[in-house]
Amino acid sequence: MAATGASPTYSTSSTPVGRDPSGVAVSKDGSRAYVANSTDRSVSVVNTATGALTTSIPVGGTPSAVAVDPSPGSSRAYVALKSTARVSVVDTSNNTVTATVSVGLSPTAVAVSPSGSRVYVANTAGGTVSVIDSAASKRIATVSVGLSPVALAVSSDGNRVYAALRGSDQIAVMDAAKNTVITRVRVGDAPQDIAITSDGTRLYAVNGAGSVSVIDTSSNRVVAQAIAVGPSPTAAAVSRDGSRVYVANGNDTVSVIDTSSATVIQTFSIDTTPELGGHDIAISADGSRLYVTDQRDAALRVVTVVPGINSPALTAGPSVGEPSSSTGAVSGSFTVRDLDGDPLTHTLTTPPGRGGVELTAVTGNLGTTYSYVYTPTLAARQQAALPFGVAWDNFTVTVRDPSRGAVDVSVTVPIDPLHATSSVTPIAVGDRPYQSVVSGDELWVVNAGGGVSVINRSTSVVVDSLPFSPGMLAASEDGTKIFLGYGGSGSVSVNSVSIVDTRTRSVTATITVPRGDPGAYNSGFALLPSPNGKKLYVLNQSDALVSVIDTTTNQVVSTSNLGYWSGDAAISRDGSRLYRTDAFGDIQVIDVTGAPKIVATVNVMPNSSSFEARAIAMSPDGKRALVLSVETMLGVNGAISVIDIDPQSPTYHTELRSGYVGWQDNIAVDFTTGRIFLSNVYVSNGEVFDIATLTRLGTFKPVGQLTVDSDGTLYVADPYTDTVYAMEFDDLSP
Repeated sequence: MAATGASPTYSTSSTPVGRDPSGVAVSKDGSRAYVANSTDRSVSVVNTATGALTTSIPVGGTPSAVAVDPSPGSSRAYVALKSTARVSVVDTSNNTVTATVSVGLSPTAVAVSPSGSRVYVANTAGGTVSVIDSAASKRIATVSVGLSPVALAVSSDGNRVYAALRGSDQIAVMDAAKNTVITRVRVGDAPQDIAITSDGTRLYAVNGAGSVSVIDTSSNRVVAQAIAVGPSPTAAAVSRDGSRVYVANGNDTVSVIDTSSATVIQTFSIDTTPELGGHDIAISADGSRLYVTDQRDAALRVVTVVPGINSPALTAGPSVGEPSSSTGAVSGSFTVRDLDGDPLTHTLTTPPGRGGVELTAVTGNLGTTYSYVYTPTLAARQQAALPFGVAWDNFTVTVRDPSRGAVDVSVTVPIDPLHATSSVTPIAVGDRPYQSVVSGDELWVVNAGGGVSVINRSTSVVVDSLPFSPGMLAASEDGTKIFLGYGGSGSVSVNSVSIVDTRTRSVTATITVPRGDPGAYNSGFALLPSPNGKKLYVLNQSDALVSVIDTTTNQVVSTSNLGYWSGDAAISRDGSRLYRTDAFGDIQVIDVTGAPKIVATVNVMPNSSSFEARAIAMSPDGKRALVLSVETMLGVNGAISVIDIDPQSPTYHTELRSGYVGWQDNIAVDFTTGRIFLSNVYVSNGEVFDIATLTRLGTFKPVGQLTVDSDGTLYVADPYTDTVYAMEFDDLSP
């Protein structure tokens, strides 16, 4: 948004100074201007209130530039002496030189860090920047920056120093902590000066050929087309609010650049009889005056900026922060400035529709900054958690001045979907955990990098790290046995299953399981203990075999080839059926009362070739199966299907209901509270759904492979952090 109303006008007065004035700086309080006079080897001190020359300070060399220490309580100015390769330190309280510091050849620019602790000097002939410790008045570093550095600027945080390299058409960017050049940015022909905004986000480079380049300091790239200004520009200054850049041109004019549009909006003259010559420029803290040296006329031109009648203008923001995961609150701010300096009032003209907002106004030199805190309602966060739910809100603040000029500021804020967790306990395990199972009071976790971690569920502490490296594991329902599955590849022709006694942690048996294709890579398998503990079913994806192990004798009693499958498998509560997903979005039903055989296929939603059934969970009462399907082509959607698996039901082996979810591929279900948990290691948020309605209740993070215990605790195995997270959840009643 831009200000409306009349443009400022500029009136100029003149103060005679020394011969060949080449630099100007303004004191922190704005009461004095210091002008470096090259030929007279002096610094003129000008009273800015009266425009009178109060004194002249001899500096012992040819001054080319002057800078004032901006730090609180300081009374120092620094003058670069081109002829003697020195910098004079001036005590501004008594206008005397108190020290000199040797620097490089032909120093032509000087800048002081915001803290006042460092002084930087550009040595044009030497191609270097000297770094001075101001407390000791001693040079502590010399940095090679490039050809002919002629101007300097320091960021407001003191972390970066910028040098204009006239000889290579570049800006060198220095790391102030390390005193090293980190990059160079190409600009226009022969840059003469640089100026940086007070927030440090933009750097303006004055090119000798008559243009200004704009650099984004976060990326160190030129971000706009060069702005044409007057002929032979030599200096620039940025207003404190960052809205204007003033460029002193060689023909005694000043170009005014509007930074929001990156265009010259005004040009005015500082001399009734213009000549070509060099200029430097400085600006008062309140932006009401410009100070421009006129080398040809040995004068300091004092330009008073007279604002027009302007409406308030948005000068910064609105910024929007990240929502709080606990409350959903979003903080941010925006700044409005009235160029006339009028006091401002504000009204919340359009309140947010899905929450409330609190506003706080603080007036400073850059305008009035309005800080806000937006808090969504619980209903809004729950609604944002739904598929395709509205996850944003907005409000409008109208800011007015006494003349009734106004600006409307509209703010759009995100609504954070309700995060479901009430507590998250991280448990460090082995390298890349990827599967876990509950066994009695413990959680057993297999790590891809080797080893099995055993966690005590009541204390969330790892109580054992076992030297097993299986590809899969399963637990008997009575908690006495853990089954470890190992798969071969290449010339290895078998799989094997080891049985571990959970009390002694020892292997009690290892059973060889045949493979149908010895040369193939084992792409995956599942271990399914029967509820009564008497059978273990081994399903191998690569060779399509289903093997049955009698766990009392530890012998393979049958092996059947039932065709290729992909994804997941589960067993019914009565132990008579296996359910396994396939790559075509269906569930295959396998009768295991005798030799395993496929007896039915259940179609699940959506019935599309781009979806495949990926994961399955069984209800404890044996009446329902929940199937998670995943879109494989676009990778953005998923679906949940509820399947009737009750043999006594008239809808046995049919889909009862379904609903879309996010792109997830892990499922765990807490049937006691009626919650479905979904996650995908490639997606930032997991999702929680209600079983009865398939309504999305909230989200959680981190994500990974999921396991739910009998107490309703969700365990998330995150392979990227080598951590299992134990999660408790709030009341998520829809």
